[in-house]
Amino acid sequence: MDHVNNDTTEQVKVTVLFFAKSRELVEQRSAQILLGKRLTGRDLIANILNNFPSLAVIEENLLIAVNQSYIEKDSEINFEGGEEVAVIPPISGG
Repeated sequence: MDHVNNDTTEQVKVTVLFFAKSRELVEQRSAQILLGKRLTGRDLIANILNNFPSLAVIEENLLIAVNQSYIEKDSEINFEGGEEVAVIPPISGG
């Protein structure tokens, strides 16, 4: 399956917010990163893991939301800059 190209010629700045276990792993509440303007959900996760390798231990169970909307790995995302990307770790319940 082809992925949408991470257009490195034009990048935008987004804010990444970390919650619960992801916050513990990266040791910060938020960070700003540069991303290509068009990505798939899978490419977005790869970019986040590249910027924050400590998240690799929960990679398979991460949920990602862009501006409070969950994204699917195969969905296409068009960034304009200024978006909030939430990294939500696996939720355990009881």
